Amino acid sequence: MNKNKKITILDCTLRDGGYYNNWNFTLTQITDYLKVIQEIGVDVIEIGFRFPNPTKRLGICARTDDSFLRKILPLKKKKFAIMINSTDYIIENKVNLELVEKYFNKQNKIGIDIIRIASHFKDLEISNKIAEKLKDLGYEVCLNLMQISEIKLDKLSKKLKKINKFFFDVFYIADSLGSLQNDDILILSKFLSKHIKLPIGIHAHNNQDLALSNTLIASKNNFNWLDATFMGMGRGPGNVETEKLLLNISNKNMINKINLLSGFLYLKHFDVLKQRFQWGPNFLYYLAGIYSIHPSYIQALSNTSNSLKKIKLLNKLKELPNRNKFYSSHIPKNKNSKIKEFKFEKIKNDKLMIIGNGISLKKNISKIKKIILKEKLCVLLLNHSDYISEELIDYRILYNPIQILESSNELNDYKKPVIVPKNSIFLNILSGNENIFYFNYFLQKTQSFESEKKNLTLFFAKCFIEKLKLKKIYLVGIDGYKQKPYQNNLIRSIIEDIQKISTVNLDFSKILNSKIQ
Repeated sequence: MNKNKKITILDCTLRDGGYYNNWNFTLTQITDYLKVIQEIGVDVIEIGFRFPNPTKRLGICARTDDSFLRKILPLKKKKFAIMINSTDYIIENKVNLELVEKYFNKQNKIGIDIIRIASHFKDLEISNKIAEKLKDLGYEVCLNLMQISEIKLDKLSKKLKKINKFFFDVFYIADSLGSLQNDDILILSKFLSKHIKLPIGIHAHNNQDLALSNTLIASKNNFNWLDATFMGMGRGPGNVETEKLLLNISNKNMINKINLLSGFLYLKHFDVLKQRFQWGPNFLYYLAGIYSIHPSYIQALSNTSNSLKKIKLLNKLKELPNRNKFYSSHIPKNKNSKIKEFKFEKIKNDKLMIIGNGISLKKNISKIKKIILKEKLCVLLLNHSDYISEELIDYRILYNPIQILESSNELNDYKKPVIVPKNSIFLNILSGNENIFYFNYFLQKTQSFESEKKNLTLFFAKCFIEKLKLKKIYLVGIDGYKQKPYQNNLIRSIIEDIQKISTVNLDFSKILNSKIQ
Protein backbone atom coordinates (compact mmCIF):
# COMPACT_ATOMS: atom_id res chain seq x y z
CA MET A 1 0.00 0.00 0.00
CA ASN A 2 1.19 3.52 -0.77
CA LYS A 3 2.00 4.91 2.67
CA ASN A 4 1.52 8.48 1.43
CA LYS A 5 -2.03 7.78 0.25
CA LYS A 6 -4.74 9.01 2.59
CA ILE A 7 -7.03 6.16 3.61
CA THR A 8 -10.38 6.99 5.21
CA ILE A 9 -11.98 4.30 7.37
CA LEU A 10 -15.75 4.61 7.73
CA ASP A 11 -17.49 2.49 10.35
CA CYS A 12 -21.18 1.91 9.61
CA THR A 13 -22.14 -0.47 12.45
CA LEU A 14 -25.06 1.63 13.67
CA ARG A 15 -26.48 1.79 10.15
CA ASP A 16 -25.79 -1.63 8.57
CA GLY A 17 -26.01 -3.49 11.88
CA GLY A 18 -29.38 -1.90 12.51
CA TYR A 19 -31.06 -4.28 10.06
CA TYR A 20 -30.90 -6.87 12.83
CA ASN A 21 -32.34 -4.88 15.72
CA ASN A 22 -34.56 -2.35 13.91
CA TRP A 23 -31.86 0.27 14.66
CA ASN A 24 -32.82 0.02 18.33
CA PHE A 25 -29.36 0.39 19.82
CA THR A 26 -29.44 1.63 23.41
CA LEU A 27 -27.83 4.93 24.31
CA THR A 28 -25.39 3.02 26.53
CA GLN A 29 -24.37 0.78 23.63
CA ILE A 30 -23.94 3.79 21.34
CA THR A 31 -21.98 5.76 23.94
CA ASP A 32 -19.49 2.94 24.59
CA TYR A 33 -19.26 2.21 20.85
CA LEU A 34 -18.45 5.85 20.01
CA LYS A 35 -15.84 6.10 22.76
CA VAL A 36 -14.03 3.01 21.45
CA ILE A 37 -14.42 3.38 17.70
CA GLN A 38 -13.03 6.94 17.65
CA GLU A 39 -9.91 5.86 19.56
CA ILE A 40 -8.84 2.91 17.43
CA GLY A 41 -8.34 4.59 14.05
CA VAL A 42 -11.75 5.14 12.45
CA ASP A 43 -12.11 8.45 10.59
CA VAL A 44 -15.87 8.63 9.92
CA ILE A 45 -18.77 7.14 11.91
CA GLU A 46 -22.04 6.52 10.11
CA ILE A 47 -24.55 6.82 12.91
CA GLY A 48 -27.54 5.46 11.02
CA PHE A 49 -30.19 6.12 8.40
CA ARG A 50 -32.51 9.08 8.15
CA PHE A 51 -35.74 7.50 6.95
CA PRO A 52 -38.51 9.97 6.10
CA ASN A 53 -41.60 9.47 8.26
CA PRO A 54 -40.18 6.49 10.21
CA THR A 55 -42.59 4.21 12.03
CA LYS A 56 -42.57 4.07 15.82
CA ARG A 57 -40.86 0.68 15.86
CA LEU A 58 -37.71 2.03 14.24
CA GLY A 59 -35.02 3.01 16.72
CA ILE A 60 -32.96 6.14 17.14
CA CYS A 61 -30.38 5.07 14.54
CA ALA A 62 -33.10 4.96 11.86
CA ARG A 63 -34.11 8.52 12.71
CA THR A 64 -30.84 10.29 13.62
CA ASP A 65 -32.89 13.31 14.66
CA ASP A 66 -31.85 16.36 16.65
CA SER A 67 -32.80 14.97 20.04
CA PHE A 68 -30.54 11.96 19.47
CA LEU A 69 -27.69 13.99 18.00
CA ARG A 70 -27.66 16.42 20.91
CA LYS A 71 -27.14 13.48 23.28
CA ILE A 72 -24.09 12.14 21.42
CA LEU A 73 -22.50 15.41 20.22
CA PRO A 74 -20.37 15.80 23.39
CA LEU A 75 -18.68 12.51 22.42
CA LYS A 76 -17.93 13.54 18.83
CA LYS A 77 -14.26 13.57 17.85
CA LYS A 78 -14.50 12.44 14.21
CA LYS A 79 -16.83 13.17 11.32
CA PHE A 80 -20.40 11.87 11.54
CA ALA A 81 -22.26 10.54 8.50
CA ILE A 82 -25.75 9.23 7.81
CA MET A 83 -27.10 7.27 4.85
CA ILE A 84 -30.28 7.71 2.84
CA ASN A 85 -31.84 5.50 0.20
CA SER A 86 -32.36 7.60 -2.91
CA THR A 87 -35.71 5.90 -3.55
CA ASP A 88 -37.05 7.27 -0.24
CA TYR A 89 -36.74 10.79 -1.63
CA ILE A 90 -37.97 10.09 -5.17
CA ILE A 91 -41.62 10.33 -6.18
CA GLU A 92 -42.72 9.51 -9.75
CA ASN A 93 -39.12 9.65 -11.00
CA LYS A 94 -38.57 13.11 -9.58
CA VAL A 95 -36.74 14.24 -6.47
CA ASN A 96 -39.01 15.47 -3.71
CA LEU A 97 -36.92 18.54 -2.90
CA GLU A 98 -39.34 19.61 -0.17
CA LEU A 99 -38.74 16.30 1.62
CA VAL A 100 -34.97 16.71 1.30
CA GLU A 101 -35.24 20.24 2.64
CA LYS A 102 -37.45 19.08 5.52
CA TYR A 103 -34.99 16.46 6.78
CA PHE A 104 -31.70 18.16 5.91
CA ASN A 105 -32.23 21.90 6.33
CA LYS A 106 -29.54 23.82 8.15
CA GLN A 107 -31.40 23.56 11.45
CA ASN A 108 -31.30 19.75 11.13
CA LYS A 109 -27.59 19.72 10.25
CA ILE A 110 -26.51 19.40 13.88
CA GLY A 111 -23.39 17.24 14.04
CA ILE A 112 -23.75 15.69 10.56
CA ASP A 113 -20.90 16.23 8.12
CA ILE A 114 -21.51 13.64 5.39
CA ILE A 115 -24.59 12.24 3.66
CA ARG A 116 -24.19 8.96 1.77
CA ILE A 117 -26.76 8.28 -0.94
CA ALA A 118 -27.41 4.59 -1.71
CA SER A 119 -28.49 4.39 -5.34
CA HIS A 120 -29.20 1.81 -8.00
CA PHE A 121 -27.56 2.26 -11.38
CA LYS A 122 -30.82 3.32 -13.04
CA ASP A 123 -31.33 6.13 -10.49
CA LEU A 124 -27.93 7.83 -10.75
CA GLU A 125 -29.10 10.99 -12.49
CA ILE A 126 -31.97 11.44 -10.02
CA SER A 127 -29.62 10.77 -7.10
CA ASN A 128 -27.42 13.55 -8.40
CA LYS A 129 -30.35 15.96 -8.00
CA ILE A 130 -30.52 14.94 -4.34
CA ALA A 131 -26.76 15.45 -4.05
CA GLU A 132 -27.01 18.92 -5.60
CA LYS A 133 -29.56 19.96 -2.99
CA LEU A 134 -27.51 18.47 -0.14
CA LYS A 135 -24.35 20.21 -1.31
CA ASP A 136 -26.28 23.47 -1.38
CA LEU A 137 -27.26 22.79 2.25
CA GLY A 138 -23.60 22.42 3.22
CA TYR A 139 -23.00 18.65 3.37
CA GLU A 140 -20.28 16.48 1.88
CA VAL A 141 -21.99 13.84 -0.28
CA CYS A 142 -20.95 10.28 -1.12
CA LEU A 143 -22.56 8.11 -3.78
CA ASN A 144 -22.92 4.42 -2.88
CA LEU A 145 -23.59 2.55 -6.13
CA MET A 146 -25.32 -0.71 -5.20
CA GLN A 147 -24.90 -4.17 -6.76
CA ILE A 148 -21.70 -3.29 -8.61
CA SER A 149 -21.19 -6.96 -9.54
CA GLU A 150 -24.31 -6.82 -11.75
CA ILE A 151 -23.31 -3.73 -13.78
CA LYS A 152 -21.49 -4.22 -17.07
CA LEU A 153 -18.34 -2.13 -17.30
CA ASP A 154 -19.13 -0.69 -20.73
CA LYS A 155 -22.41 0.72 -19.40
CA LEU A 156 -20.68 1.96 -16.26
CA SER A 157 -17.93 3.76 -18.23
CA LYS A 158 -20.53 5.93 -19.97
CA LYS A 159 -22.09 6.88 -16.66
CA LEU A 160 -18.76 7.64 -15.00
CA LYS A 161 -18.08 10.41 -17.47
CA LYS A 162 -21.21 12.11 -16.18
CA ILE A 163 -20.50 11.29 -12.53
CA ASN A 164 -17.24 13.25 -12.70
CA LYS A 165 -19.40 16.32 -13.36
CA PHE A 166 -22.00 15.44 -10.74
CA PHE A 167 -22.20 16.79 -7.18
CA PHE A 168 -20.63 13.83 -5.36
CA ASP A 169 -17.43 14.11 -3.33
CA VAL A 170 -16.73 10.35 -3.10
CA PHE A 171 -17.74 7.47 -5.38
CA TYR A 172 -18.41 4.17 -3.57
CA ILE A 173 -19.01 0.75 -5.03
CA ALA A 174 -21.13 -1.60 -2.90
CA ASP A 175 -20.72 -5.36 -3.33
CA SER A 176 -24.35 -5.78 -2.26
CA LEU A 177 -24.58 -9.45 -3.26
CA GLY A 178 -21.16 -10.40 -1.90
CA SER A 179 -20.20 -11.71 -5.35
CA LEU A 180 -16.85 -10.01 -5.92
CA GLN A 181 -13.60 -11.94 -5.61
CA ASN A 182 -10.04 -10.68 -5.26
CA ASP A 183 -9.40 -10.57 -9.02
CA ASP A 184 -12.60 -8.59 -9.54
CA ILE A 185 -11.31 -5.91 -7.17
CA LEU A 186 -8.12 -5.58 -9.20
CA ILE A 187 -10.08 -5.28 -12.43
CA LEU A 188 -12.41 -2.67 -10.95
CA SER A 189 -9.51 -0.76 -9.46
CA LYS A 190 -7.82 -0.36 -12.85
CA PHE A 191 -11.10 0.40 -14.57
CA LEU A 192 -12.29 3.02 -12.08
CA SER A 193 -8.94 4.79 -11.90
CA LYS A 194 -9.13 5.35 -15.67
CA HIS A 195 -12.68 6.66 -15.68
CA ILE A 196 -13.29 8.57 -12.47
CA LYS A 197 -11.53 11.49 -10.84
CA LEU A 198 -13.23 11.28 -7.45
CA PRO A 199 -11.90 9.42 -4.41
CA ILE A 200 -13.13 5.80 -4.61
CA GLY A 201 -14.62 3.76 -1.78
CA ILE A 202 -15.63 0.14 -1.24
CA HIS A 203 -18.42 -1.39 0.84
CA ALA A 204 -17.85 -5.16 0.94
CA HIS A 205 -20.26 -7.91 2.00
CA ASN A 206 -18.95 -11.13 3.46
CA ASN A 207 -20.88 -13.85 1.62
CA GLN A 208 -17.72 -15.63 0.47
CA ASP A 209 -15.65 -14.70 3.53
CA LEU A 210 -13.71 -12.36 1.24
CA ALA A 211 -14.82 -8.98 2.59
CA LEU A 212 -11.54 -8.38 4.45
CA SER A 213 -9.19 -9.55 1.69
CA ASN A 214 -11.20 -7.65 -0.95
CA THR A 215 -11.01 -4.48 1.12
CA LEU A 216 -7.28 -4.86 1.77
CA ILE A 217 -6.61 -5.35 -1.94
CA ALA A 218 -8.71 -2.27 -2.66
CA SER A 219 -6.70 -0.27 -0.11
CA LYS A 220 -3.42 -1.25 -1.80
CA ASN A 221 -4.63 -0.09 -5.17
CA ASN A 222 -6.80 2.91 -6.03
CA PHE A 223 -9.42 2.92 -3.25
CA ASN A 224 -9.27 5.67 -0.62
CA TRP A 225 -12.41 5.02 1.45
CA LEU A 226 -12.98 1.70 3.21
CA ASP A 227 -16.21 0.64 4.95
CA ALA A 228 -16.33 -1.70 7.93
CA THR A 229 -18.55 -2.62 10.88
CA PHE A 230 -17.60 -3.72 14.37
CA MET A 231 -17.42 -7.53 14.47
CA GLY A 232 -18.80 -7.38 10.92
CA MET A 233 -22.32 -6.61 12.19
CA GLY A 234 -24.41 -6.07 9.10
CA ARG A 235 -27.31 -7.36 7.08
CA GLY A 236 -27.17 -11.03 6.11
CA PRO A 237 -23.57 -12.27 6.09
CA GLY A 238 -22.27 -8.99 7.44
CA ASN A 239 -19.33 -6.84 6.42
CA VAL A 240 -15.62 -6.37 6.99
CA GLU A 241 -14.79 -6.46 10.70
CA THR A 242 -13.56 -2.99 11.68
CA GLU A 243 -11.14 -4.34 14.26
CA LYS A 244 -9.53 -6.80 11.80
CA LEU A 245 -9.24 -4.19 9.06
CA LEU A 246 -7.53 -1.77 11.44
CA LEU A 247 -5.14 -4.44 12.69
CA ASN A 248 -4.04 -4.98 9.09
CA ILE A 249 -3.50 -1.36 8.09
CA SER A 250 -2.57 0.48 11.30
CA ASN A 251 0.86 1.27 12.68
CA LYS A 252 2.33 -1.28 15.08
CA ASN A 253 2.08 1.12 18.01
CA MET A 254 -1.74 1.01 17.63
CA ILE A 255 -2.08 -2.79 17.83
CA ASN A 256 -2.39 -3.10 21.62
CA LYS A 257 -4.86 -0.22 21.79
CA ILE A 258 -7.05 -1.75 19.07
CA ASN A 259 -7.01 -5.14 20.76
CA LEU A 260 -7.78 -3.85 24.26
CA LEU A 261 -10.56 -1.41 23.34
CA SER A 262 -12.13 -3.80 20.81
CA GLY A 263 -12.06 -6.52 23.43
CA PHE A 264 -13.84 -4.26 25.91
CA LEU A 265 -16.60 -3.39 23.39
CA TYR A 266 -16.96 -7.02 22.35
CA LEU A 267 -17.32 -8.32 25.90
CA LYS A 268 -19.61 -5.54 27.13
CA HIS A 269 -22.05 -5.35 24.22
CA PHE A 270 -21.34 -7.11 20.95
CA ASP A 271 -20.85 -10.66 22.18
CA VAL A 272 -24.48 -10.63 23.38
CA LEU A 273 -25.67 -9.03 20.12
CA LYS A 274 -23.82 -11.63 18.03
CA GLN A 275 -25.30 -14.52 20.02
CA ARG A 276 -28.77 -13.04 19.65
CA PHE A 277 -28.76 -12.14 15.95
CA GLN A 278 -26.25 -14.63 14.51
CA TRP A 279 -24.98 -12.50 11.63
CA GLY A 280 -22.05 -13.62 9.56
CA PRO A 281 -21.15 -15.82 6.58
CA ASN A 282 -22.42 -19.35 6.11
CA PHE A 283 -22.56 -21.82 3.24
CA LEU A 284 -25.90 -20.54 1.91
CA TYR A 285 -24.65 -16.96 1.82
CA TYR A 286 -21.49 -18.24 0.14
CA LEU A 287 -23.50 -19.86 -2.65
CA ALA A 288 -25.68 -16.74 -2.91
CA GLY A 289 -22.52 -14.70 -3.49
CA ILE A 290 -21.25 -17.11 -6.12
CA TYR A 291 -24.56 -17.08 -8.04
CA SER A 292 -25.52 -13.41 -7.44
CA ILE A 293 -28.67 -14.35 -5.52
CA HIS A 294 -30.34 -11.58 -3.52
CA PRO A 295 -29.74 -12.01 0.25
CA SER A 296 -33.47 -11.76 1.00
CA TYR A 297 -33.91 -15.17 -0.65
CA ILE A 298 -31.38 -16.61 1.80
CA GLN A 299 -33.21 -15.01 4.71
CA ALA A 300 -36.42 -16.61 3.41
CA LEU A 301 -34.61 -19.95 3.16
CA SER A 302 -33.70 -19.75 6.84
CA ASN A 303 -37.32 -20.62 7.64
CA THR A 304 -36.86 -24.00 5.91
CA SER A 305 -35.52 -26.49 8.46
CA ASN A 306 -34.54 -29.31 6.06
CA SER A 307 -30.91 -28.77 4.98
CA LEU A 308 -31.15 -30.86 1.81
CA LYS A 309 -34.30 -28.98 0.82
CA LYS A 310 -32.45 -25.67 1.27
CA ILE A 311 -29.74 -26.74 -1.17
CA LYS A 312 -32.30 -28.00 -3.70
CA LEU A 313 -34.21 -24.73 -3.52
CA LEU A 314 -31.01 -22.73 -3.87
CA ASN A 315 -30.19 -24.78 -6.94
CA LYS A 316 -33.56 -23.76 -8.42
CA LEU A 317 -32.97 -20.13 -7.49
CA LYS A 318 -29.68 -19.89 -9.35
CA GLU A 319 -31.46 -20.78 -12.59
CA LEU A 320 -34.02 -17.98 -12.28
CA PRO A 321 -33.79 -14.74 -14.25
CA ASN A 322 -33.22 -11.58 -12.20
CA ARG A 323 -32.29 -13.62 -9.12
CA ASN A 324 -30.35 -10.59 -7.90
CA LYS A 325 -33.70 -8.90 -7.20
CA PHE A 326 -36.11 -10.02 -4.53
CA TYR A 327 -39.31 -10.23 -6.52
CA SER A 328 -41.97 -10.71 -3.88
CA SER A 329 -42.67 -6.98 -4.01
CA HIS A 330 -42.04 -6.46 -7.73
CA ILE A 331 -45.01 -6.59 -10.09
CA PRO A 332 -43.90 -6.50 -13.75
CA LYS A 333 -46.23 -6.92 -16.71
CA ASN A 334 -46.28 -10.38 -18.24
CA LYS A 335 -48.33 -10.63 -21.43
CA ASN A 336 -47.30 -14.20 -22.24
CA SER A 337 -48.53 -15.86 -19.06
CA LYS A 338 -51.24 -18.51 -19.34
CA ILE A 339 -52.24 -18.02 -15.71
CA LYS A 340 -55.55 -16.23 -15.34
CA GLU A 341 -56.09 -13.14 -13.24
CA PHE A 342 -58.19 -13.68 -10.12
CA LYS A 343 -61.14 -11.35 -9.70
CA PHE A 344 -63.49 -11.36 -6.75
CA GLU A 345 -67.12 -11.84 -7.53
CA LYS A 346 -68.51 -12.27 -4.03
CA ILE A 347 -67.28 -14.26 -1.06
CA LYS A 348 -69.72 -16.50 0.76
CA ASN A 349 -69.68 -14.53 4.02
CA ASP A 350 -68.73 -11.15 5.47
CA LYS A 351 -66.58 -12.97 8.01
CA LEU A 352 -63.21 -14.38 7.01
CA MET A 353 -60.38 -16.38 8.52
CA ILE A 354 -56.68 -16.14 7.61
CA ILE A 355 -54.72 -19.20 8.72
CA GLY A 356 -50.96 -19.39 9.26
CA ASN A 357 -49.09 -22.52 10.24
CA GLY A 358 -48.01 -21.57 13.76
CA ILE A 359 -48.19 -23.89 16.73
CA SER A 360 -51.29 -22.09 18.03
CA LEU A 361 -53.18 -23.56 15.05
CA LYS A 362 -52.25 -27.10 16.09
CA LYS A 363 -53.13 -26.46 19.74
CA ASN A 364 -56.56 -25.05 18.94
CA ILE A 365 -57.46 -26.97 15.78
CA SER A 366 -60.71 -28.48 17.09
CA LYS A 367 -62.04 -25.09 18.23
CA ILE A 368 -60.99 -23.50 14.94
CA LYS A 369 -62.78 -26.14 12.85
CA LYS A 370 -65.98 -25.61 14.86
CA ILE A 371 -65.82 -21.83 14.28
CA ILE A 372 -65.31 -22.30 10.53
CA LEU A 373 -68.29 -24.62 10.22
CA LYS A 374 -70.58 -22.74 12.61
CA GLU A 375 -69.98 -19.28 11.13
CA LYS A 376 -69.54 -20.56 7.54
CA LEU A 377 -66.32 -18.56 7.19
CA CYS A 378 -64.41 -17.86 4.03
CA VAL A 379 -60.96 -19.33 4.76
CA LEU A 380 -57.59 -18.22 3.37
CA LEU A 381 -54.65 -20.53 4.08
CA LEU A 382 -51.20 -18.96 3.98
CA ASN A 383 -48.80 -21.35 2.24
CA HIS A 384 -49.26 -24.86 3.70
CA SER A 385 -50.50 -26.59 6.81
CA ASP A 386 -50.46 -30.15 8.13
CA TYR A 387 -53.31 -29.37 10.53
CA ILE A 388 -56.14 -28.07 8.36
CA SER A 389 -57.83 -30.13 5.61
CA GLU A 390 -58.29 -28.92 2.04
CA GLU A 391 -62.07 -29.18 2.39
CA LEU A 392 -62.15 -26.41 4.99
CA ILE A 393 -60.28 -23.79 2.98
CA ASP A 394 -61.48 -21.61 0.12
CA TYR A 395 -58.22 -20.13 -1.15
CA ARG A 396 -54.54 -20.90 -0.70
CA ILE A 397 -52.26 -17.85 -0.69
CA LEU A 398 -48.67 -18.30 -1.91
CA TYR A 399 -46.37 -15.29 -1.95
CA ASN A 400 -42.93 -16.14 -0.64
CA PRO A 401 -40.73 -17.16 -3.60
CA ILE A 402 -39.15 -19.94 -1.57
CA GLN A 403 -42.55 -21.39 -0.69
CA ILE A 404 -43.59 -21.29 -4.35
CA LEU A 405 -40.38 -22.94 -5.51
CA GLU A 406 -40.73 -25.53 -2.77
CA SER A 407 -44.29 -26.47 -3.71
CA SER A 408 -44.18 -26.02 -7.50
CA ASN A 409 -44.43 -29.80 -8.09
CA GLU A 410 -47.40 -30.18 -5.73
CA LEU A 411 -49.62 -27.36 -6.98
CA ASN A 412 -51.54 -29.51 -9.45
CA ASP A 413 -52.76 -31.63 -6.51
CA TYR A 414 -54.46 -28.70 -4.79
CA LYS A 415 -58.23 -28.69 -5.33
CA LYS A 416 -58.93 -25.13 -4.18
CA PRO A 417 -57.75 -21.99 -6.03
CA VAL A 418 -54.13 -21.01 -5.43
CA ILE A 419 -53.49 -17.26 -5.47
CA VAL A 420 -50.03 -15.89 -6.32
CA PRO A 421 -48.72 -12.39 -7.10
CA LYS A 422 -48.38 -11.22 -10.68
CA ASN A 423 -44.69 -11.71 -10.96
CA SER A 424 -42.48 -12.75 -13.87
CA ILE A 425 -40.48 -15.34 -11.92
CA PHE A 426 -43.54 -16.99 -10.40
CA LEU A 427 -45.57 -16.95 -13.59
CA ASN A 428 -42.75 -18.58 -15.54
CA ILE A 429 -42.49 -21.36 -12.94
CA LEU A 430 -46.22 -21.92 -12.57
CA SER A 431 -47.48 -21.36 -16.11
CA GLY A 432 -49.79 -24.18 -17.24
CA ASN A 433 -51.43 -24.91 -13.87
CA GLU A 434 -55.16 -24.32 -14.39
CA ASN A 435 -55.92 -24.02 -10.69
CA ILE A 436 -53.51 -21.12 -10.15
CA PHE A 437 -54.57 -17.49 -10.42
CA TYR A 438 -52.55 -14.33 -10.08
CA PHE A 439 -53.87 -11.44 -8.02
CA ASN A 440 -52.81 -8.06 -9.34
CA TYR A 441 -52.60 -5.29 -6.79
CA PHE A 442 -51.20 -1.80 -6.70
CA LEU A 443 -48.24 -1.14 -4.43
CA GLN A 444 -47.92 2.43 -3.33
CA LYS A 445 -44.39 3.72 -2.90
CA THR A 446 -43.52 3.47 0.78
CA GLN A 447 -40.53 4.08 2.98
CA SER A 448 -37.95 1.44 3.80
CA PHE A 449 -39.48 -0.25 6.87
CA GLU A 450 -42.92 -0.31 5.25
CA SER A 451 -41.38 -1.83 2.11
CA GLU A 452 -39.97 -4.69 4.17
CA LYS A 453 -43.52 -5.73 5.11
CA LYS A 454 -44.21 -6.48 1.45
CA ASN A 455 -41.90 -9.48 1.65
CA LEU A 456 -44.32 -11.39 3.89
CA THR A 457 -47.23 -13.61 2.82
CA LEU A 458 -49.48 -12.02 5.45
CA PHE A 459 -49.03 -8.68 3.67
CA PHE A 460 -50.18 -10.20 0.38
CA ALA A 461 -53.23 -11.67 2.15
CA LYS A 462 -53.99 -8.21 3.56
CA CYS A 463 -53.94 -6.77 0.03
CA PHE A 464 -56.15 -9.63 -1.14
CA ILE A 465 -58.93 -8.85 1.35
CA GLU A 466 -58.73 -5.11 1.91
CA LYS A 467 -61.38 -4.18 -0.68
CA LEU A 468 -63.90 -6.65 0.69
CA LYS A 469 -66.59 -5.40 3.03
CA LEU A 470 -65.83 -7.59 6.01
CA LYS A 471 -67.38 -7.41 9.46
CA LYS A 472 -64.90 -9.69 11.17
CA ILE A 473 -61.50 -11.27 10.45
CA TYR A 474 -60.02 -14.18 12.38
CA LEU A 475 -56.22 -14.41 12.38
CA VAL A 476 -55.17 -17.93 13.28
CA GLY A 477 -51.72 -19.47 13.67
CA ILE A 478 -49.86 -16.18 13.15
CA ASP A 479 -47.12 -16.89 15.68
CA GLY A 480 -44.02 -15.11 14.37
CA TYR A 481 -40.47 -16.44 14.50
CA LYS A 482 -38.16 -17.37 17.33
CA GLN A 483 -35.17 -15.03 17.72
CA LYS A 484 -36.27 -12.84 14.81
CA PRO A 485 -37.52 -9.62 16.42
CA TYR A 486 -37.31 -7.62 13.20
CA GLN A 487 -39.61 -10.01 11.30
CA ASN A 488 -41.97 -10.09 14.28
CA ASN A 489 -42.17 -6.31 14.25
CA LEU A 490 -43.11 -6.48 10.58
CA ILE A 491 -45.85 -9.01 11.34
CA ARG A 492 -47.25 -6.88 14.17
CA SER A 493 -47.30 -3.88 11.86
CA ILE A 494 -49.25 -5.83 9.20
CA ILE A 495 -51.74 -6.96 11.87
CA GLU A 496 -52.24 -3.31 12.80
CA ASP A 497 -52.99 -2.62 9.11
CA ILE A 498 -55.53 -5.47 9.04
CA GLN A 499 -57.19 -4.05 12.14
CA LYS A 500 -57.92 -0.92 10.09
CA ILE A 501 -59.93 -3.06 7.64
CA SER A 502 -62.25 -4.74 10.12
CA THR A 503 -62.65 -6.10 13.63
CA VAL A 504 -59.92 -8.70 14.19
CA ASN A 505 -60.05 -11.76 16.45
CA LEU A 506 -56.57 -12.74 17.66
CA ASP A 507 -57.50 -15.44 20.16
CA PHE A 508 -55.65 -18.10 18.16
CA SER A 509 -52.61 -16.06 17.10
CA LYS A 510 -49.59 -15.43 19.24
CA ILE A 511 -46.10 -14.17 18.55
CA LEU A 512 -43.54 -16.08 20.62
CA ASN A 513 -46.22 -17.12 23.11
CA SER A 514 -47.27 -13.53 23.85
CA LYS A 515 -50.69 -12.36 22.74
CA ILE A 516 -50.55 -9.54 20.23
CA GLN A 517 -52.23 -6.49 21.71
